[in-house]
Amino acid sequence: MSESKTTIIILYDGLNLLTLDGATGAGGKTRARVTLKPGKNVVQLSDWHIVKDAKLGSSVLPLLIDQGKIKEMAPQTPTDAKSSATVDPENITSYNAKDAISLIQNTFEVEGLDVFQSQEIVAGNRTTVLDAITKQREKITVPVDENTGGS
Repeated sequence: MSESKTTIIILYDGLNLLTLDGATGAGGKTRARVTLKPGKNVVQLSDWHIVKDAKLGSSVLPLLIDQGKIKEMAPQTPTDAKSSATVDPENITSYNAKDAISLIQNTFEVEGLDVFQSQEIVAGNRTTVLDAITKQREKITVPVDENTGGS
């Protein structure tokens, strides 16, 4: 029996790291802790559910979700009978174009964009998604100014 993917992508629109604790178990130990950095975060689904379901009075998570500062990115479910493969939450082609572009706009590492571009070229080749990758790469890549390098 194959186990389904156990991660989820969380987009965090904040300026600083955010650490969220889940409910405490026996002996007062925290059952789950999730730290979100600004942008794309790959989180264990089980930990996310524990943190999300925690009934902590001081939790800011519901407020941040309501404000749209934290978004869960769910890959689209295959709809055709031929596709029985497990959906990969880290594969850009698992998302519809709108969600894929949102994920790209929240990716701040060139390496991550390179992976998305390779995935899209091989399996999707959607021009809107490829254009978004190019624009995000330009946005996060700071060109070296030859006139200011040195003395």
